[in-house]
Amino acid sequence: MVASDMRSLIRELWRYRWRVLIGILALLIVDASQLVVPWIVGSAIDDLQGDRSDRLLFFAVAVLALALAVAVFRFFWRYYLIGASRNIRRDIRDRLYNHILTLPASYFQSTATGDLIARFTNDIEAVMRSCGFGILSFADFLIMVSFSLAAMILISPTLTLYAFLPLPVITLFALFLGKIIHRRFQDIQETFSRITEKVHEGLAGIRTIKSFAREEGQKRAFAETNKVFVRQNMRLVTVSGIFDPTIMLMAGVSTMVTLWLGGAAVIRGEISLGDFVAFMSYLELIAWPMMALGMVVDMMQRGAASMERIEEVLRTPSPIADVPNPRPVDGPCRLEFSHVSFGYGNNRVLQDVSLRVDPGRSLGIVGLTGAGKSTVAHLLLRIYDPLSGEILLDGADLRTYA
Repeated sequence: MVASDMRSLIRELWRYRWRVLIGILALLIVDASQLVVPWIVGSAIDDLQGDRSDRLLFFAVAVLALALAVAVFRFFWRYYLIGASRNIRRDIRDRLYNHILTLPASYFQSTATGDLIARFTNDIEAVMRSCGFGILSFADFLIMVSFSLAAMILISPTLTLYAFLPLPVITLFALFLGKIIHRRFQDIQETFSRITEKVHEGLAGIRTIKSFAREEGQKRAFAETNKVFVRQNMRLVTVSGIFDPTIMLMAGVSTMVTLWLGGAAVIRGEISLGDFVAFMSYLELIAWPMMALGMVVDMMQRGAASMERIEEVLRTPSPIADVPNPRPVDGPCRLEFSHVSFGYGNNRVLQDVSLRVDPGRSLGIVGLTGAGKSTVAHLLLRIYDPLSGEILLDGADLRTYA
């Protein structure tokens, strides 16, 4: 299920692939500019050690130019990547709302209003964050780690091997905890739906609550649901609280190994001091993407879990559908019920009802509460369709009319 939800996120991103591509290219330029700076600093240190200062001004201007490029293209990746996530939020919200309008009244009898509101708010926001900052952070992780790794290998393959020893541990840890985050965030969203529903019911029925002095009972019920919501959030925080410090610990281990072995290599003359400083700078540059990996996993799993909840509504079929070329209603028509039956669940309200009303005539329907009077009106308005039989206008099925 997680893989299919990730594919749903990718489909949403694919609709704005050109904006996403431009944003990632701008991010590539920003990261590349940042990755050149350690090499410049290392070269400057080597020149100073060799009593050469003729290129210092060139290095200073180059660093300033790179800083300007970072500032300019950082605007573009924010504009295009984050802008694409906002457009995706708008599209999903429109699609969800339009689909809900097509669902039958029976769907809303079995689905809490608060649950739908939660999907419109929290779930769509989680999808937007995963398609915006989630994709951004993931792309930044791939670019920074890949290019920093290449630069570090050019400086010292052996030292790079030791520095990256903790990487497989981090990867396996991320995959394992990602599944836990997905399940726990689904639980959180479902509880948030119940909270939203309780608020909706309380506000809609506030007069009834006050009339029957039910305030204390409502307070207790809401407080209990809220406690469950906090407990589930704390379960998710526990996972994040384990993940982030573990990655930081692995980054600290890499730094320790690099200082120890790299410092010894400088003393033995195997690498220059400038190369060692550049190596440490590259290691520092990838420290943030490595630590942000936990945030990326958390954000993407939240987005996938929310997308699953949204898709659940979008996959709900509507039994009441309009025909491609509906007939217009032109003046008074003859109305017929031909052996119409209908019920709500297992409760059959109308059973084999037949009647006929000619143009210009009227018909009064009387009966006890629950006899089916409102149901007849609902069937005429196509709020529901008959389970069996037909409703005809001038001999044509009501479902063929606009």
